[in-house]
Amino acid sequence: MGYARLSRRTRRGADSLATELPEPRERRMRVLPGTALVVAVVLAGAALKVTHTFSAPFTFAFFVALLVYPVQHALCARLPKRLRWLGTAAALMVMLVALAIVGGALALAVGAAVRELPEHMDQVEAKLKPLLAWAQARGMPVNPSPEALGQRAAEAGAAALQGVGGALGFLVLVTFFVLLMLLEAPRWRTKATRILPGDGGTRILSALAAAAIAVRRYLLVITGVGLATALLEGVFLGIVGVELALLWAVLFFLFNYVPILGSILAAIPPILFTFATQGGSRALLVALGILAIEQVMGNFVAPLLEGKQLRLSALVVLLAVCVWEWIWGPVGALLAVPITATVLMVCARIPMLEPIAVVLGAQGEPAQEAQP
Repeated sequence: MGYARLSRRTRRGADSLATELPEPRERRMRVLPGTALVVAVVLAGAALKVTHTFSAPFTFAFFVALLVYPVQHALCARLPKRLRWLGTAAALMVMLVALAIVGGALALAVGAAVRELPEHMDQVEAKLKPLLAWAQARGMPVNPSPEALGQRAAEAGAAALQGVGGALGFLVLVTFFVLLMLLEAPRWRTKATRILPGDGGTRILSALAAAAIAVRRYLLVITGVGLATALLEGVFLGIVGVELALLWAVLFFLFNYVPILGSILAAIPPILFTFATQGGSRALLVALGILAIEQVMGNFVAPLLEGKQLRLSALVVLLAVCVWEWIWGPVGALLAVPITATVLMVCARIPMLEPIAVVLGAQGEPAQEAQP
């Protein structure tokens, strides 16, 4: 009798344990979606890297179109139908004027560098020779001779010219993509609502509109902060007597668009140049001044102006910069924050993808609605 009761209890315990533990098939079904998502992300990254010659300019053009679309929309809403092409032309002109301003400032700075650098080459060579000789004595593959330095300078110049040609081709392709996107923009809203079932199209369009507002505000703020930072650092370098202050200021402005790593990369050339031409004490002063300006502008002014629409995790931003730089090079580093912010906005409005938005956000919660 006791044995029968014990057997029944054992069977009941085994049955309850079996109901508490998920079946192997159920566990596999829970793991499969996550595994499929990881595989899909890896394959997408590999495809984007292979197709970088057109996927990078297309994505760059997409965000440029998001930025200038309000110009087109505002003019088209006020013009008769036969003159609405003027809205597209005005939006395209805004993009070209912005590129011309940046390109003109860069050309002016490079021209000044080309004129002034030869005057400092003797000082640079005098500083580099002991360092190169020290490295060569320890078996490092360096050559401290002037001929080798001249050859490396010529190679760097050729690489720079090749980079300029590639940048011009990239910008031409971006311009055509932006033009076509602006022409097609009014039709895509209808296409999205017809292709996606239910309110899926409306959600995607709403997410893209919110992302456009947030990214537009982010770029406007970072451009203003970058101009102010470049001005302050150019004035500071001019006061302490560092040559080529205009070139370093333009460099700080351009690298300002690369989050976290950009300010570090922009600070290295002027510090090394100051060390080579004016000594270690002046280079230390330059480094401390740049650090102080970057801390104030990057940690206090910029977050205050950006608001909470692009509250991405700092770790996520750093990883995004590294990943997209690996995929698309410098263009990927520039687009890392806009792409991540768009993914955050889209995922926050799709219930199934909301956990991704939580991971990407800085506060562990989905993004708030961006306000125009």
